[in-house]
Parts: sequence; C-alpha cells; structure tokens
Amino acid sequence: MAGRAWRAGTHRLRRRLRVAMVLLSLSAAAPVLGAQAVPAGFEQGIFELRVARIAAETVPALLASSGTVLVPIDRVIALTGVPARRTDSTITVERARQGGTATLQLRGRRIVEASSATPLGADELVLVDNVYYLATSRVAHLFGARVEADLGQLSVTMTRTPPFPVEQAAARAQRTAGGVARGAMAPAGPPVPFVPRSGGAVLDWTASTVGTTRSFGGSSGTIRSAAALFGGDVTAGVGVSGDGTGGVRASNGEWSYRRGIPGNPYVRQFQIGDFLGGGAQLRSLQGFTVTNARLASDAVFGSVPVNLSLPQGWQYEVYQDGQLIGFSDAGIRAPVYVPLRYGTTPVQVRLVGPTGDETVRDFSYLIPQTQQQPGRFEYVAGGGRCTSSCSTMGYADASYGVTPWLSISGGGERRTTDGVSRLLPEGGVSVVTYSGWNAQLQAAKQSFTRVSLLYGGSGPVIGSGAYSRTWLGADQPSVIAAGDDGRWLFDGQLQLRTSAQSRLRGWRLDNTLEGVATQGAERSRTALTAELRGGSVALSYETDRTRALREAGVSVLTVVSPREHAGSVVSTLLFDQRSMHAVELSTSFQTGRRGAAALTARWQRGSGLRLGLGYTGALGAMRLTSRLTSSPTQPTYLASSASGSVALDGSARPTLFEGPGVGLAGVAGQVFYDVDADGRFGPGDLPARGVRVVVNGAQVRSDSSGTYHAWSVVPYEASNIAIDTLAFTDFSWTLLRGRSLVRATPGTYNRVDFPLVRTRELAGQLVADSSIATVGGVTLLLTGTAPGSETQRIVTFSDGSFYLSRVLPGRYLLTVAQSALDALQAVAAPATMPVDISLTAGDPVFTLPAIHLRRRPPSGP
Repeated sequence: MAGRAWRAGTHRLRRRLRVAMVLLSLSAAAPVLGAQAVPAGFEQGIFELRVARIAAETVPALLASSGTVLVPIDRVIALTGVPARRTDSTITVERARQGGTATLQLRGRRIVEASSATPLGADELVLVDNVYYLATSRVAHLFGARVEADLGQLSVTMTRTPPFPVEQAAARAQRTAGGVARGAMAPAGPPVPFVPRSGGAVLDWTASTVGTTRSFGGSSGTIRSAAALFGGDVTAGVGVSGDGTGGVRASNGEWSYRRGIPGNPYVRQFQIGDFLGGGAQLRSLQGFTVTNARLASDAVFGSVPVNLSLPQGWQYEVYQDGQLIGFSDAGIRAPVYVPLRYGTTPVQVRLVGPTGDETVRDFSYLIPQTQQQPGRFEYVAGGGRCTSSCSTMGYADASYGVTPWLSISGGGERRTTDGVSRLLPEGGVSVVTYSGWNAQLQAAKQSFTRVSLLYGGSGPVIGSGAYSRTWLGADQPSVIAAGDDGRWLFDGQLQLRTSAQSRLRGWRLDNTLEGVATQGAERSRTALTAELRGGSVALSYETDRTRALREAGVSVLTVVSPREHAGSVVSTLLFDQRSMHAVELSTSFQTGRRGAAALTARWQRGSGLRLGLGYTGALGAMRLTSRLTSSPTQPTYLASSASGSVALDGSARPTLFEGPGVGLAGVAGQVFYDVDADGRFGPGDLPARGVRVVVNGAQVRSDSSGTYHAWSVVPYEASNIAIDTLAFTDFSWTLLRGRSLVRATPGTYNRVDFPLVRTRELAGQLVADSSIATVGGVTLLLTGTAPGSETQRIVTFSDGSFYLSRVLPGRYLLTVAQSALDALQAVAAPATMPVDISLTAGDPVFTLPAIHLRRRPPSGP
C-alpha cells in the first residue's frame, strides 16, 4: 500500500510540474486576453487549432490548473464547417451519419442529446470577454469527434469519421479543380481528311476437316482477297471442297466493290456486286446498296441530365470509368449532363452532405443499338437478284431519333418470287428512360413480331422479358410439319442483387417458353441460380413434349485460378421421372494468353461414358479450333478448322496474322530517331526498337528496324494512332506529333510514321526593381505560335529563376501572366519574348535573356 501511494504521489507531482512548465510557456507567449478578464485558476495563451487534413488556425486558448485545455467554441464551428444554429443561450450542431443533433446549453451548462444530458464542470465551460471556451474533451463529445490536446506542441487536433465538412470541401475542390474529364463529351476536333489509296492486298483463308476412326469425312475451305482501289476495296472469294474422288472443286464464287465517302451526309457508303442485304431479314443479293450510316456506330450516344432530388446543402459529383464528368453546386439546382455510350454505361455518383457525410451510389444506363441519336436520320437502300429463295428484291429502311428517349424506324421490301411480287412493310419503336426502363417493338409483315421490355435501374431488382413470333413466308422453305404457320418464343429473366461484400452475390431466375403459333408451349425451361463469390449453384427444370422429356437438374460452377491460368469447373446432375439418368463434368482453362481448352465427361443411362476434348486459340499467325469426341457406341470423331490472314504493304515480306483481314484496314510505319530533323528516315537516322504503338487501344511493338504493323482498323472512320512515350528510356527524345488521326482505306496498309526529335530544356531569370515585392512564385506563360498549340505554365523559384524541361522544337511566345503583374503592380520588359527552339541545336539547355519587372506607373485620374 505504501508503494502504491508513493507511485500515485509521484505521478501527481510529475503532472503538476508538466502543467507548470506549460503555464510558463503560455505566460511567455503574446497575450491575447486582458489579464483582468481571465478567471482565477486559468492561464491564457496561443494554441494551434487543427483539423487533421487541412491547414491549421491559431486561436486563443485557456489552460486550467488541472491541465484541461479550453478552446473558443465559435472558432471550432467556423473552422470545421459543421452546420450549427446559435441563440443567446444555446449552440446546436448537426452530427454526421444520422447522428442527429447535440445542443450546448450555455446558461444551463450542459450538453443535451436525444436521450441524455451531460452536465459541465466549472473548468469545462468558461466565458471570457463574451467568448465561450469549451474543454477539448467536451468539444469531442459535442461534435462526435476525436480531439487531442498536445501541451508540448501547444496544439489541438480534431479528427472525425466521416471527415468534417471543411475537409470534404477541400477534397472536393481538389477533385474538381481540373474540371470534368476531357473527352467524356468533348466537342469534335478538326476534321480528319480521307486520302484515297490504291494498292496493297489482304487475303483470308479457312480450312476445315472432319473424320472418324472408320472414315475420313472430307475437307473444305474458303479464300477471300481484297485490294485497295481508288479509296475502296475490291473483294473476290471462292469456296473449295473435296469432290469425293481425291480432287478439288470450286464453288460459291463472289465479288464486290465497296467505297466509303466520309463526311458526306447523303451517301456515306455504297457497294456493288455480291453482298448481304434486305429489309425484314438478310439475304444474299447481287446488285447494289447505298447508305448514309457509319460503318462503325459512334461510341457516344449523347448526354442525359442527372438531377437528383437532395436536401438543401447537398452536393454531388458524377464519375464514369473513374473520371469526373460533372458536378453540382450546393446553391444552384441545375442538372448535371452525363455522356452515355451505346450498350451499358455504369455511372457512379458521390453525394456529399453539409455535415460531411459522403455516400456513393451506382447507376447503370442501357442504350440499345436500335436507339438513334436525337436528330440523326439514317437510311439504307438497295436491290438486286436473289441467289436463293426469291428472284429479285428491292428494299429500303430508315431510322430517326425523335428525342433522346424515342427512336422510330420504318421501311419495307418488294420481293418477287415465281413472277409474283409482294410489298412487305416493316417498322419499329425504341423507348429508353433515364430511370432504367427500355422498351422495343419491331414488326415485319409475314416475317416477325418482336417485343421486349427491360428494367436495369439502380435498385436491387432488375429484369427483362422478350416475346417474338415468326411466320413462315410463302417463299420460305419449311422443315416443320405442314400446317405450322410459325413459332413463338418467350424469354424472361429476373435478378435480385445483394451486397458486393456478401458471399451470396445475388439470385437469378430464368424462364424460356417455346411453341407453335396458336398453340401452347411445346418446350419450357426454368432455372434458379444463386450467384456466389467464386461460382454459382443452379436448379433447373425442363420439359419438351416433342421428346417426351421431363428433366430436373442441379449444376455447380466453380471458378478456379491455378497459378496464372484462370479456369472453371461445372458439375451437372440430371434426373428424369425415375432417377438420375445423366452426370456431366466439364472444365475449361486458359492455355497462355491466346488460347483455351475444355474437357467434358458425360455419363448417360443407356449410352455409357462420352468424352470430349476441345481447343481454340492462336498458334502463331493461325487460329485453330478442334474438337475430339469419343464414346463406346460411336467411333471417335475429330473436327478441326483453321484460319488466318496474309497482308501485303509493298515490302519484301508479307505480314501474317490471325485475321480477319478482308473488310478491315491496316496501319503500318516506322518509329525512328530523326537525328537530322527532316521528318523522314534517312542516312544518320536510327530505328527505334521495341516502342509500343497504340492503335485504337490495341498495342503492337516496333521491330528491330523500327517498323510496326497492325490490322485492326475500321476503314473510313477516324482512328487514333499514338506512341506510348512512358516506355522511352531516354526522356530527352519525344514525338514531333503526339498522335495521328487517320481515316484508313480498306484492303491495304495505311502508312503512319513517327519521327522522334530531341527536346530542349528552357531556363531563364526574372529580375525586378527594389520596388517590386518578390520575384518568387511568379507565373509565366509559354505559348506556341502554331494553330492549336497549348499554353504551358512556369512558376519561378524564390530567386526568380525558372526552368522547363522537354520543350518541343518550334516557335513560342513567353509572357508574364497578367494576374501576376496585377498582383505585383508591375510591368514586364519585354512584355513578350519570342522563343525559337531549333530542331538541330547541340546545347540541350536553351538559356533566355532576363525579363525585368518594374513598378507600374500610376494611372491618370
């Protein structure tokens, strides 16, 4: 007991000594309160009041003899930005995350919450010169925060989760300082010209074989080639197969010429020869077709307003693919316009409340390809001789975007068969709402009717349903029993999404019904699937009256990743009316980056065990697909097919790749160090090996000669060809052109070279008269004289010197920012300094003459 008392006394002595030292330091500080105003038992001083992640503020503070630190409550409210209401006797603050409010009763000397009241001690709330000082522990209680007082550093630090409103405002200002993401809905740049080309060629080939252990079934293949001619491509193809006697016969010969006219609003593309066309359904035709539609649809559909109904003071930011694309203002209730792509566009909305609360919501918008951009009119028309099922046909279709949410289409075809002509109209309507609903209706006389409804909003439940009915036309061959006038099909899906952190990700209910028109369902299938983290479990039930089938099944999917090869395993049990009648186990896995293999084993009652092995992937410049099956009741069966492409660009060596090649275009060129700065590869220039060239997002590398090839370009549409400069080992070299936009001619390589030039370092000095306050931190602007050049900002060091690296060769103008001149009340001499950086200069550092600042003369009355 004596030892414990001695230790307690020692602890009290040390605390009193520490407080005494702090009091001495406070007395040495500059006083902020009148000595006569400080109550007895308190000392005054200066403390630094900090909110954890933003700048601090110096405030007057009190220190009680007990060591309690008190800070002015009004300054705390102002610094944190917490919403508060003040009366003569109360201060009410709003807490975050639905924490309600807390009230500091100044006269009653207590903190009142929804279900409790906490009295304050004499040294916890003090009034000095009409300013209330509150103990830091009670500040933490009032705001629902953590407050730490450091007597050694004379500081008070406040933290809270979620952050205080002032922290949220600072973070939001930083996020939005650069504006919205460039390119999200960027205005169209300068037009990209189309240069028609001729020459070059590409050839696609396919080959397939089928055989068993008892007999060789045969082989077949196709050859299609294309060559550029006056900006278009001439295509010819032929199919070959075995004739059964060891010979080869050719069949299915075809040819066509296609030409695009980029930028023409009336005829953007025409084609003559053999092609697929038609109204209600596609057919092989020999004739012509014209259209003003683009070969590749726009990536961006348009923009929709996001106008959330939020309480007063709330703000929100809209993100797409991690980029800020719009943000609201708390004082202005205006919608934020969000750019949407065709297909599914996920959008993330960050909500920021006045108390510092932050919530993130995920939205998803679906724009089908049938939805036309508002105000856009597109058509396609053509005609010719049918190669099957009819004699001649002419057709025309058009679509128009009435509003951002409504598109309509219409047209028809006139078909002649055995001397009898029919006019068959067709039409459609597509409706999209911003709340997630999507409805479509399409119909063609004597052909089909399709209706679909989809909901994909932000709630936990989404679903879709689609119904279609097809008719057997008078000229359509039927393999179905006579008297059948068509079929109908219904396909529906309902999904329940759960939390992403849960092991159970969601539920999915699928239902398919199919039957003959005017009759009930012949076939039905219903499946309930539980989506799990790393797999799924499904229960299914299927009936088929044509096969007298009633079957229930259980399937388990497991996703596995052995080492770097991702794969999956599916186990299925099938039951009929009597017992289990089939078991199937299948697995698939990647073989490298460009291939996949699958293995299936199925046991069925009465048939025994059947094994299957499949592979698909790229082997060099060839894509191979092969399937091997074996069972006790049938001979082993092997089917294989291979395909590839060969392209010529005038060089000695052709380029081999997987394909397809016909119908597309290529780009090729050379990446080189342009030592003599003439823009062409010549004597003294050096090839740049291993440089990544990005062609519409796909990457290829330059070889030892600096040459690259890529055949993945949609012709006639603007394609972006760029260099990955981050992979450079010598950063003093850079591109003379940052990127190239090209409209490619199909059927050939379009040449795009990338000369690399050496950059310069820019250095200079800003000097000033004695009447100028400073030369440090002054902003200068370096602007290129070429059209479209960007302006670079340079900030001077404390001694007025400035430096800028990696400046491209060219002509520039250097000026002192007008805002800096206004702040310093100065003028610069010279006001504008021309800077001419040569391509071939030897010194890597370009030193400029000094720029002088002097006092601006006073303006007249």
